[in-house]
Amino acid sequence: MIKVAQVLLLFDEKNSADYGLALWAALVEAEACYNSGEKRLDVSRFYISPHIPALGFFSNILKSPVFSFFSSDSKSALDLLKQEERVQAKLSSDEVKSPDAKTYDQERLIKVTRDKLLRERFGSSADEMPLMIVTDRPITPPENWRYVIWDFPLEPQPNAVMSTVPVDPAYWQISDPQRVSTIKARTRAAIMSICGGFLGLPSCKNPRCFLLEHVDSVLALDRMNTFGKEHSSEIPNLVGRGFEPKRDDPDQIQKMAGA
Repeated sequence: MIKVAQVLLLFDEKNSADYGLALWAALVEAEACYNSGEKRLDVSRFYISPHIPALGFFSNILKSPVFSFFSSDSKSALDLLKQEERVQAKLSSDEVKSPDAKTYDQERLIKVTRDKLLRERFGSSADEMPLMIVTDRPITPPENWRYVIWDFPLEPQPNAVMSTVPVDPAYWQISDPQRVSTIKARTRAAIMSICGGFLGLPSCKNPRCFLLEHVDSVLALDRMNTFGKEHSSEIPNLVGRGFEPKRDDPDQIQKMAGA
């Protein structure tokens, strides 16, 4: 088992309102998936944004015992967002922008997050624990690339920064009635791949597998929704398990399906 920090870092209030909870649900779902049958990840999770969703008055009423008889066993990401996981702050983009000012530098994002968030909470161990950041800003791609979905900067430290920008249909000028569900499903596939890397699981060439070796487009993410039989020796209890690609209620915590 490894201890991992996951940070949802949303600079834009509207993005946080639109799909912040769906991304939080994706993070929770990925952790639950990898810990099914065996505890593999010990996750500390933080939501950083100028705006963090909170329960409203009517939501609190609906959660009261009077209404519990009518409720289902499904949970919303908001129900699982603890007070200590909320880091409400005005974020300084100047600290993490690339020199060209068009993208955000993933190495700076990692450094600022470790210095200002993790070290305060975990002390010296903050420099060693794997860190995953999911952000709503474009990160710096390799030269001659238009975009990059995620990157592993500052090796040999175990770090990953994933951008929601290219997984958003709006980025491609596509009108998607299930836009938030699409963003969630693609982000979750990326998170599953990143977590697999943190755990040292080998990659494969199965286009449907979360551990696909080369993810070169969002269309590849759309196909990644299960664990292939190629990994039966490392994670036998997860082979054939996965998620439905899209749901109408992206803020709800989705349970794994499959074998």
